[in-house]
Amino acid sequence: MVQQSSTDPKCAKPTIRILLYTDDPNGITNGDEQFGLGTMIRHLFAHKPFFADVCIEWISRFSSEGIPEQKLDALLKDENKKYDEVWFFGTFQATRKKFISKAVRGGPESELNKTEVEVLGEWMAVGPDQHMRGGGVLMTGDHNQTLVKGTLPSGENPLCPESSETPKFLGLGRAIGRCVPRAGRLRRWEGEPATNDPRHSFNTQVPSGGFDIESQILQLDANPQRLFLSGFDFKGETATNGFPHPLFFYRTGRLIRSFPDHVHEGAVVLPTDNELKDEKEWPKIIIQPKPRVVARGIDSRNCSSINLLAAYNGDCVAVGRIVADSTWHHYVGVNLEEFPSPSLPNTPADQIGQFYANLAIWLAPRRKRFDMSCVMFEWVANHVVMIEEIGGDPINIGRAAYAALAQVASPCEISELLDAAVPDYIRKLYESIYFPDSNLVLSPFPSKILLLGCIVNSFHQSQIEKANAEEKYEKPSSEELIATGFKDALMLHAKHIEPIAFEANRNAYLEDVPNSNKPKNQER
Repeated sequence: MVQQSSTDPKCAKPTIRILLYTDDPNGITNGDEQFGLGTMIRHLFAHKPFFADVCIEWISRFSSEGIPEQKLDALLKDENKKYDEVWFFGTFQATRKKFISKAVRGGPESELNKTEVEVLGEWMAVGPDQHMRGGGVLMTGDHNQTLVKGTLPSGENPLCPESSETPKFLGLGRAIGRCVPRAGRLRRWEGEPATNDPRHSFNTQVPSGGFDIESQILQLDANPQRLFLSGFDFKGETATNGFPHPLFFYRTGRLIRSFPDHVHEGAVVLPTDNELKDEKEWPKIIIQPKPRVVARGIDSRNCSSINLLAAYNGDCVAVGRIVADSTWHHYVGVNLEEFPSPSLPNTPADQIGQFYANLAIWLAPRRKRFDMSCVMFEWVANHVVMIEEIGGDPINIGRAAYAALAQVASPCEISELLDAAVPDYIRKLYESIYFPDSNLVLSPFPSKILLLGCIVNSFHQSQIEKANAEEKYEKPSSEELIATGFKDALMLHAKHIEPIAFEANRNAYLEDVPNSNKPKNQER
């Protein structure tokens, strides 16, 4: 068996390519300015995945002269780029007659045109063409503010019609955000929350140092807001005491609870039941996955709960994933001033940094995550500590494999790469799948430990067969070995829970038997 270093995957790592797309070259930059993304980028690289490289490119739609030189249709069809994700950081509200300065929040062709929306829709879908990548989207923006005089209703995009009423307030980031398929529907671009009246805006700042809650100084301090995480059951549906979303996995047994705060955030919203009937926008094959609020915050003015982050998992319907955020202030320098990178483990800054890396992993197209999982299984199967486990019990193999992986990969990365290994015939039946950490939890799905053990065992058996082969041995592909291991895990798990199901059925039957006919130990 080929042995390798614990820090050197044998297979070539895939690269997650992320486009940071803004509309004002002097607004949200890639540097260390107040509204620069430099600190966020450093955090991401400090926590970057072990089984993939990350490439980040910042591009502004407008040049410094106000010319819309970088439109999305050309960027996403450029075969030299092959972006896997687009993170939107828009500041403009709408199209304007002419570009003057960032203060007017717009310029000519600020909004996405019909071609751009069509190409985005194709790029977010999984398909035969190379640019149909199942791309992931982070949609941000900020609060809404008064409509600037001179703003024009675009009226040019039949795929994204204007509201029938002229709103008083338009959201920052609306111009490039609102027409993005599905993702643009997850933020409120018109009306409130706005900054004209504190009663109608969202303030997540944490009081400290005697400052008034309305003081923007508070967004510069070291006191983050606390996240209140949603729970989900094994199938990805909302459950009060369920699993938190993988975006907030931090370290073993710990979750990401800290997040930057801001004096006036925007609003994350979910589509109505009527809007979900549009299956072209919200596709359905066997099931229809839905956007879910995954984290909430507290409006400090009135202690009410507000949506901070929503996530949409399109894996089961062959479209890309989406995360919507209430504001891009959660990513820019002014709000990260006291959360630098690198930071010590378990600090708020380190938690925030891990979130950015989790976001990059979770939004990656499923094919890219599966490529990462192939590298992961090859790496752990050939790890030096796994030699003693060859031919052993899958549970013991899984424990050793998880211990090795935990030294180099985050819980989110391990979880998402196991998720990427789910066969299509199972994936299409569930919105999301949550594997429990151990067999001690009753679940319709095998634990992470058992799944790891069976898949690694599949790789080991292939190595043994190759060593014992008298003739030329054709090794199965990683995809075939993963599929075999997954099937083995399902069968072993079924055997594990069969006696439990039998006992439950037996007890349910006894409940209906008259007391006189029950076994004595069943009488009450």
